[in-house]
Amino acid sequence: MNKSSSIDEIAECIINAKGKCSFLVGAGCSVTAGIPLASGFVKLIKDKYRTHYENVVDEKTYSKCMEKLSHAERRQLIIEQVKDTNINWAHICLANLLKKNHVDRILTTNFDRLLIRALALLNEFPAVYDLAVSKIFNESFVPEKAIYYLHGQFDGFTLLNTEEECNSYAGRLRPVFEEAGRGRVWIIIGYSGENDLILDQLSKVATLNTKLFWVLHNDKKPTNMVFEKLLNVNRYAFYINGFDADSFLIKLAQKIGCFPPDFVNKPFSYLDDSLSRINKYFLPELEGEIDVLETPRRIIQTAAKKFENKLEIDNANYHFLKADYETVITLISAQQAKSNEKLSNILALSYMELGLQLYQEGNQLERSKERNSKFNLAQEKFEQSFNYITLYNEAVQRWVDIAYEKLNNISNNEAVISLDKILTNLSKLEIHKIKILLNFLSKEFAVTNNEKTILICNKLINIIKEEEPIDYCLLLEQYNRLANLYYNRGDYKNSLNFYELCLGISKKGHDKKEDIIARYNLAFNYEGLEDFDLAEKQYNIILKWLESESNLDISDNLIIKITNNILRFYCDRRKYYTIESLLNKLLDEGEKEKDEQFIVKILYLQIKNYKNIGQIDKVVMLNNRLSELMIRLIPEILPKMRIMEFSKKIKNHFEQYLWYADYGYYLAECLIEKEDKQNAKTIISCSLEIVKLINGVDDSLYIKISSLQRLLDS
Repeated sequence: MNKSSSIDEIAECIINAKGKCSFLVGAGCSVTAGIPLASGFVKLIKDKYRTHYENVVDEKTYSKCMEKLSHAERRQLIIEQVKDTNINWAHICLANLLKKNHVDRILTTNFDRLLIRALALLNEFPAVYDLAVSKIFNESFVPEKAIYYLHGQFDGFTLLNTEEECNSYAGRLRPVFEEAGRGRVWIIIGYSGENDLILDQLSKVATLNTKLFWVLHNDKKPTNMVFEKLLNVNRYAFYINGFDADSFLIKLAQKIGCFPPDFVNKPFSYLDDSLSRINKYFLPELEGEIDVLETPRRIIQTAAKKFENKLEIDNANYHFLKADYETVITLISAQQAKSNEKLSNILALSYMELGLQLYQEGNQLERSKERNSKFNLAQEKFEQSFNYITLYNEAVQRWVDIAYEKLNNISNNEAVISLDKILTNLSKLEIHKIKILLNFLSKEFAVTNNEKTILICNKLINIIKEEEPIDYCLLLEQYNRLANLYYNRGDYKNSLNFYELCLGISKKGHDKKEDIIARYNLAFNYEGLEDFDLAEKQYNIILKWLESESNLDISDNLIIKITNNILRFYCDRRKYYTIESLLNKLLDEGEKEKDEQFIVKILYLQIKNYKNIGQIDKVVMLNNRLSELMIRLIPEILPKMRIMEFSKKIKNHFEQYLWYADYGYYLAECLIEKEDKQNAKTIISCSLEIVKLINGVDDSLYIKISSLQRLLDS
């Protein structure tokens, strides 16, 4: 049975437990506050009490080293390490989970007061029990929320430092663990499991009815003892690694929805709440009643109204802390990111976190269209993040894993952040990895470096041809990429050669869609060579397939692209009725799927066709429907575009939006004819913003849209 878990599963369990959750925290939760682990205290004893340290027989463990010190020496050693420490975020998050009623029991092996101080900072004051000095445990007296110090507090009368001392108090722990474990989810964090007494108690009370999650530091695995006593015997006990205490608890709090705490996102309200807990005091020397806190609270409340709402709406840092990465992306423009390093990092990390989330979601799916879709979206986020900062190793790793998807996600242990570096180190990789990476790179360079694309594609084609059996799908992809490259250069002779090679492969029946793409590209190439008869022959085959195909994927933008070009071709040749039945079929498909964006595109094509045919009554009817849809849809796409900086590298992602600008121009003209200037202004304003965001893609469209806007403004 797989005993590993995820932070999403833990968050889900805590939410569903409805406040019935126990945390056991160890020294690992206090490390970032500057308090040493057990091994750190051993080192301190070695440095400060070297003779005592040398007198330890056998293994020099924390317990055995502490045995050599007097109670006063131990106490002093511990006080020196914990008394002036700052509260770390692990304890703040844990305290907030308790405050927000997601956790009701916290057991700690630590001596420090970080948890108590974090709770006080949040104005939360649960019951606190020091089991090192408490001789009586009465479960019926334990209130709704409770903290248990298992080994004492640094300023208490008793500290349990040695194995003998802990064992002598074992009887007191059993009822505490039973009470804390009854019907509760367990989370263990910052604790190694090396204290046999605590592990024994856990193994006895962690029942088969509730789940237990053991959080391990970074890449550590559970000890043999933890496996034997807990994970292997309890089917609902799991572990998770890959975090330190701070990062785990922050991420957990974000997923549960209680981060950041109020003093971060509402500092004035937090201060006002703190002062509201103080009784009013009226100055007896003055006549009448004057509340001494009235003025400071009024100032604080005024500040809260003035600043806090703005903080939530405009502060990208606030939304980043909440893990609301989508909002962060909408708040920071590309221009702001380029001029402000802090904003650039926040924006990049938001893209990266979204990419990692999408990768994890896709990795949990079976190999399918949905899985690939998640991975494609994740890669887009990584690419966008890479525009601002060098990706972190994990994101780079996931990016490369996506490239290896066809090979069961064989991972590359190096953080490959330079595509050129991959090229120069091909000889170090296995042949199947070379194939995947070369294909990956040929896509990357296809729009930025033609010569490098040709080099990579030819290298990959040679590798493919030498293998048995030949990977025809991958070969077809390279032929098609080279054909498109030569076509865009205006080298129709070379492009024709590669398009014919594409068609030769597709005729073998490997992929019907690839056959259509090959014929479409071939037809386009024939147009470039002005051989319109051969172009029409290919378009006719494509048209028949589109009309007869019963399972068209209308979410595929290729359908619209092909349909638009077929319409253009037949209109140029005055064959207007040829495409009418296809447009009607596609509109029916859009209605069936309730895909309004697809419907808009088909309506626009139908209007163009009916204009050519001369059926003005249908043009008017379709114009009315197009107007209704566009007025609603065009403003909706602008927020999506504002978060993306246009570049040639991601040109394809913007083609779908450019359609709306073109539609908008046409529709605005129609609205002007109907004297509906208000809606015409709305549409043309949105259309102009679209072409501005896609600067340089279609200058002629920008010119005519801006001209129409000036006309409307005059």
